[in-house]
This record gives sequence, structure tokens and C-alpha cells, in this order.
Amino acid sequence: MTDADYSFVDAAHMVEAFKDVPEAIENTVKIAERCTVELELGKWNFADITVPDGETHDTWLRKLVEEGSRRRCRRSRP
Repeated sequence: MTDADYSFVDAAHMVEAFKDVPEAIENTVKIAERCTVELELGKWNFADITVPDGETHDTWLRKLVEEGSRRRCRRSRP
């Protein structure tokens, strides 16, 4: 499933996609029922991250992701 995004598909699609693993659907419902999230609309609901001068949040995130990816790739090599 690494080539697809199932974030916003209808229930029927997910039931079909996981027909061989029905407990996956059951467990997803159990988890969803235990979650409560309330977000105030119009308000920034994320951590306030300070980025270095000359960077935007987007460029800084990209650099962090690329750096982390390189580290993980080095560690996974024999």
C-alpha cells in the first residue's frame, strides 16, 4: 500500500481493500471511537517552530527530512 493514499476513501472501499483482514477494519473503528480531537478553527494549531534566518518553514522542513533520510539510509546499510 505504499503507492496509494487511503486517507479519505469511503468505508466500502476500505472494507473491500481489507477483505482478507477484517480485524483491521474492526480495530480501526475501535481506535476512532476512542479518539477525541477538538481544533479551534481559524487558529494555528501546530507547534511554533523557529527556523534559521534565510529559511522558510517549507525549506527548513525539507532540509530536516533530507538529512534524516540520509542518516537512516546510512544506518540501514550492512
